[in-house]
Amino acid sequence: GLQLLHGLALVVGGRNQPDEVSALLRLVESESVAGQSKVQRTIVLGVGDGLRRSGSSLSRYTSRWPAAAKMLAAMIAQSEQTLASEAASTAAQVKAVDVLAHGQFDDVRETLGKMLDSRRPPSVQLASVHALARFEHSDVPKLMIDGWQGLSPAVRLAPAQREGRRPMSGRPGSPRSGPREPNPARQWRRRGS
Repeated sequence: GLQLLHGLALVVGGRNQPDEVSALLRLVESESVAGQSKVQRTIVLGVGDGLRRSGSSLSRYTSRWPAAAKMLAAMIAQSEQTLASEAASTAAQVKAVDVLAHGQFDDVRETLGKMLDSRRPPSVQLASVHALARFEHSDVPKLMIDGWQGLSPAVRLAPAQREGRRPMSGRPGSPRSGPREPNPARQWRRRGS
């Protein structure tokens, strides 16, 4: 049920057709799903995920749909409480970070920055790196660099590995580590000379 609904909302968000997105957000406000917070949450997050993938954002639409805006604000507030709780499981923290990625950068930057701390589990750090990378804000690089030393080694390597590049060692700006790739021109000169 909810997985199918999330998939539908994801496709609608990914298509980024204003009429389609508006129809789903209108559904969140309708009486047919009123009081069904799991259904409302699934729609809002599904549409938001799809919009992010298409290069847009949920905030572009929430000004026209107050119920969706209110639901998103409540989910962000709950997520921030989850991340502030020492008792929250790692899985709950990762889900909370994923919700924050749908907020306005200025509203969630402090919390996402705190998730880069070395005391956080690597999966929470990685979710925070991915969430921050979704924002097109001039302060994102500074926030990432400031949190770099707190990141676990696995998280430092993850972006490079995902892109198929050799990992960076140590800190931003340091030379690449790992074995050198052979230079065919250099090998040919050695053989021919």
